[in-house]
Amino acid sequence: MNTNLALQRVQEKTSAFVLILLSGVLASGCQHKVAEVKPAVVTPAWLTAPPSQDGNSLYGSGVGKTREEAIEAALSDVAAKLGTEIQATTKLTTIHASSAYRYTQEETQQTIESSIRKITLNQYELVALQALGYQRFAALVRSDKALLAHSLQRELDQQLRQYRTALKALSSIGFRRVLFFEKEQQGLATFSNNLAALVTLEPLREVGLYQDYLHEVRASLEASRQQTIFSIQGPEIPDYVRKALTNKLLQAGFMVTQSPSEATDQITVKTNLNQDWAYDFVVLRETIEMNTAEDGTLIGGVLFVVKGQGLTTKQARQQLFSALNTRFEQSSLEVSLGIHQ
Repeated sequence: MNTNLALQRVQEKTSAFVLILLSGVLASGCQHKVAEVKPAVVTPAWLTAPPSQDGNSLYGSGVGKTREEAIEAALSDVAAKLGTEIQATTKLTTIHASSAYRYTQEETQQTIESSIRKITLNQYELVALQALGYQRFAALVRSDKALLAHSLQRELDQQLRQYRTALKALSSIGFRRVLFFEKEQQGLATFSNNLAALVTLEPLREVGLYQDYLHEVRASLEASRQQTIFSIQGPEIPDYVRKALTNKLLQAGFMVTQSPSEATDQITVKTNLNQDWAYDFVVLRETIEMNTAEDGTLIGGVLFVVKGQGLTTKQARQQLFSALNTRFEQSSLEVSLGIHQ
């Protein structure tokens, strides 16, 4: 009897201890589940509604993971706003210019923003910079219209000076002149966009000098192409080599003459043919050397080997012709001739 009573008391104490321990564990668990309350980040008003543009300033806002990315985004916003304004004015003059108008305008919008953003990187004022949370920043920048216009004019003038200096050292006619104006034309898109931005910022500015440059480059490129004539000369040039090279020149839009005295550029060709056999196949390897001269001066040269094979010599020669054509098709004319600007 006494033993049963003692056992009952031990069980009661054990149950009470377990209940106390379980309560402590539950209480501890509840404490860990309590969320930390963080203060809300207030989004600045200028992020959703930047200051309006006025007669002197352009504003842009942006968001990024870092302070630098936020500023970059804000500068891009400035470029986009000015680009849209420029595009709206250029639409009036180009809407009937081409059937590819829509594509042209979209391309122009991208290059305008790229040009303006490059300029605004050199001069801007950081008006505000705020942290919005973890790896999230917002920036507001301001660009002065007068300073931006000055930077644009400086870019235009620098391109004009470089053009005039290089033009003085250029031959009057020939392929090198064509390459010069082709390279110059590649920069006309950026030049035109900068000019459009300058006129948008300062509508009364005199820009005739810049417009003359645009017209001069386009007209000079066309004239230099028409004036450039090639000749192909050399001892016993294989017919397939002469034919492939002539096709390449004609496809590039140039005339070819048989008289070196009538040509502005003379291509001298030397070849060496080696024949071998491999598993009943005729294998031909032709070493071709081409040197191009203009005004008596060597302007480029190239040395390469083409290979052809077949069951007969005729088939192997046909493969040589195909291999040479493929080589020419995969390269520009200047690369095919080994001419480097």
